[in-house]
Amino acid sequence: MVPIDVRLMVVASALLLAGCGSLSLDGVFGGGAEDDLGVSGADSLEAGPAGPPPTFGTPSAPVPLPVGTPLFAASDGVALFVVVDRGDSYGAIVRADETNAPRVLGGAVYRPTGIAVDGARVYFGNGNPSGGHTTIRSIDKATGLDARDYFDTGWSSSAFTAVAAQGTTLAWASKADGEGAVYRGLADGTGVTTLATKQGPVAAVAVAGPWVYWARNTQLFRKAATAAADAPPELVDTRGLFTSLVSDGLDVYATSDDGSLVTTSAVEGPPSVKVLASGLMQPRGIAVDGWFVYVVATGTATVNAVHRRSARTVEVARGGDPYALAVTRSCLWVLDRYGRLAWSVPKVAP
Repeated sequence: MVPIDVRLMVVASALLLAGCGSLSLDGVFGGGAEDDLGVSGADSLEAGPAGPPPTFGTPSAPVPLPVGTPLFAASDGVALFVVVDRGDSYGAIVRADETNAPRVLGGAVYRPTGIAVDGARVYFGNGNPSGGHTTIRSIDKATGLDARDYFDTGWSSSAFTAVAAQGTTLAWASKADGEGAVYRGLADGTGVTTLATKQGPVAAVAVAGPWVYWARNTQLFRKAATAAADAPPELVDTRGLFTSLVSDGLDVYATSDDGSLVTTSAVEGPPSVKVLASGLMQPRGIAVDGWFVYVVATGTATVNAVHRRSARTVEVARGGDPYALAVTRSCLWVLDRYGRLAWSVPKVAP
């Protein structure tokens, strides 16, 4: 556990940077009851693909995000990429890593929605302030240059609700004039396929194997890229209102406002769903690595790491207004919506 004097020092930094006294002093950043039981120890959890799981070190001092409020986050395993909202219908794409402060990578984006990243580029929904068509915009992830607009939807204003990338595949959802549609394409802007229409509001999408998954209200669906255009999507799960989705390329994880974290695998045959955690208050942000699924419970202002195999839980952050997450090989990034802050929690090798 983090010594109390270190915690208070970090809290003081958070309060100073936030410019307010709204952060609680009773446990910002880490140390829940699970820590006292020792479940965060590497010897108490099964190894993942990369070996024994890490423990979590002392969080960095929070740093302000330029431009505005964080809405969505993604990672390429090394750096953090964030969609921020200025509050005037415009936003920006921000990049940060453990050695470089957050900086604006792409600015003055009209109603940016969703974010995904691959080996070379960042992708996000890009509206049109003059009422023209919306697109997925991509920019170079290192420089923010070479902007490209893909997949003209034909819909005006800001029509995208989510975007995801896996390998060379993109998936995204569009409001489609209020009816909702889900698409799949290639990261170079070709090969667009309409997977489903008349879906209503789609909260999130994910790509896993040959399937695209999407969450619509209380239902989770999937459809393979090779399925016939008129084939109906496959219902994967039904529960409370789904709030977020993430995939590692094979396994898919979803949160619901019934307080649950569920997982399913992208395999042939009828999908099977397993509940990994329950009782999460208002889960929202989600990220995954080789050992854990990381979930924000906004109702308790906590960030929890749920072990993918045993489902045992480690509380790694508490306090403030955590909202979005991204995980790299060396740390977990936490985005605070109210304070417009970002901080990292280092992974400590066992």
